[in-house]
Amino acid sequence: IAAADTAMNIVAPLLKKWKNKTVVFSIHNLNRYPGNKGYYGLSEVQIAILNASSKLNKSVYFVHGTPYIVQQFCDAKTIVIGYEDHLSVQNAMIRVVLNDFEPTGKLPVSICEKK
Repeated sequence: IAAADTAMNIVAPLLKKWKNKTVVFSIHNLNRYPGNKGYYGLSEVQIAILNASSKLNKSVYFVHGTPYIVQQFCDAKTIVIGYEDHLSVQNAMIRVVLNDFEPTGKLPVSICEKK
C-alpha cells in the first residue's frame, strides 16, 4: 500500500500534466522470471506508476522482454511487445510505430483476460 501511495504522489500531478499528451514508457531490463510478486524485476513503485498511467488514453508502452509484465497494467490501450531487450528488436519496434511496416504476428500467450 505504501508503494501505491508513493506512486500516486508521483503520478497524480503528472497525470494532470499528461492529460492530452502522448506518454511513452519504454520498459527494459526485465527478469525472465516473475519473482515473488510477479513484477519481473520492477519495483512496487514502478508497477504502481505504470498501472496508474495505463488509464491515460494516449499512453504507449514498449515492453522489451517478457510480455507477462503487461498483466500489471492491463488497462493500457497501446502496447508494443518486443520479447527481447536487444537493439535490433528495439529498432524494429520503432519502425512499427513509425509505420515503416505493419506487424503481422500474434502474441502467442494470453496476458490479460478480456473484459
